[in-house]
Amino acid sequence: MFESRPELIKVFSNFDSKDVSELRDSRLLHDHALRVMATVEAVISQLEDLPEVAKMLKEVGDVHRRYNVPHDLLQANIYVCFCF
Repeated sequence: MFESRPELIKVFSNFDSKDVSELRDSRLLHDHALRVMATVEAVISQLEDLPEVAKMLKEVGDVHRRYNVPHDLLQANIYVCFCF
């Protein structure tokens, strides 16, 4: 993601001073990726319960709002993860 869109590094306050090559071995980035994939798995497992899916995605949004992630960026990422 950062190789194709390096400007996104700025969204991650822990990574904004690092080079893309440094992030390959980042434990923080690895842990974030695991949380993302766990969310994807949880949503997929609940596809028959759309209110539960909505609740999970709202919680994801709430967490990202605390980190000042731009709304349009989060919305686009959720769309890419779950609408294709």
